[in-house]
Amino acid sequence: MSIYNEVTLIIVCYNSDKLIEKNLDKLRNFKIILVDNSKSKKTFNLVKDLPNIEYLRTSKNIGYGRANNLGVKKVKTPFIMILNPDILIDVNAIEVLYKKFHTYQNVGILAPSLYDTDNKRRSNGYTSRLKNNISKITLENKNVAEGDCCYDFVVGCSFFMRKDFFLQIGGFDNDFFMYFEDNDLCDRVYKNNKYIIEIPDSKMIHMQGLSSN
Repeated sequence: MSIYNEVTLIIVCYNSDKLIEKNLDKLRNFKIILVDNSKSKKTFNLVKDLPNIEYLRTSKNIGYGRANNLGVKKVKTPFIMILNPDILIDVNAIEVLYKKFHTYQNVGILAPSLYDTDNKRRSNGYTSRLKNNISKITLENKNVAEGDCCYDFVVGCSFFMRKDFFLQIGGFDNDFFMYFEDNDLCDRVYKNNKYIIEIPDSKMIHMQGLSSN
């Protein structure tokens, strides 16, 4: 099976035309649901001629989680890849996640290893901030996994999941406008007896902070 037939990318954007443009060549081959929370027409003008992209504009900024939920409901493939617009998409990384998903049992979320723009890796997995009542965990953790590793929580900028499982556990909680919706989802993944695994062989660059800006 091809990832282009089996996987749909969900990208929620807000005045993210410059970030979308960086990925435009990679985006041409995937099935994509692009949910635009802004009133700007710049992103629409970038993708309007690409038949593989279904563009959805919200009436107002409804938040990250709610917009992703809206996008996932439109998906027709068995797998989804939820991506922030400030991720530099790597086709091979998605291929690795797709293949790895079929080698494990009881998988809820697979996530790539994340790198900054200087190609320096940072950990993608942590103890859940919500489940363990931790108010702050630094993102500068240097203890990164050398192999596939289970975590309580992985950063929500890049989630690879089965669509039906995402919907089964209720998707993102709409009450989280932005931030901690990924912690909450990961907690519910574990409550449903599924694992969350970071796959270091799947590598993506995260231009961290640009989505929130």
